[in-house]
Amino acid sequence: MGIRAFVPLYDSETATAVYHHTRFTYDAERDVMVCPQGAVLTFRHRDDAAERWLYRANASVCNACAFKAACTSSSQGRLVGRSFHAEYLERVRADTDTPAYHKAMRKRSVWIEPLFAEAKDWHGRRWFRLRGLENVNIEALLVASGQNLKRWLAATGCGRRWGPEGARTAPNSLRGGLGLTAHVFS
Repeated sequence: MGIRAFVPLYDSETATAVYHHTRFTYDAERDVMVCPQGAVLTFRHRDDAAERWLYRANASVCNACAFKAACTSSSQGRLVGRSFHAEYLERVRADTDTPAYHKAMRKRSVWIEPLFAEAKDWHGRRWFRLRGLENVNIEALLVASGQNLKRWLAATGCGRRWGPEGARTAPNSLRGGLGLTAHVFS
């Protein structure tokens, strides 16, 4: 459809002392992972909970490798996971060096992240109160609707007034024309 998603990726490669899984290459023909030293990691099992396939190197090969300390501390051989979504992640990683990606990340930092921060700080969205995808979506849509309403009110001049009377300082024509009232309900 010609739509390109630019997604920020967490750079965990610097967060670990051992070789990162991205240093291992996937050989689709043989369905194996190949380590930076050329050793083959064979498919072991599928981890549906973590949405990944797990590959393990032969223990004797890993234990004899000169780079074992930089790769793993396991005596059973290096275990590497490949995400079910690896093709998409690789496509996103390939775009991270493009000018369009950097432009999208700058826009995200100015347009999107402040809205997330507002929802978190001002609307209590540090966590959701309800469980289940449908309920979480409803809560998120309610917060987004509230944010949109605040922006609409500010753009039309009908939002909060900073005078001593609050919203009651708005001209009657604005209050009446938009159906807003200055009544305080208790």
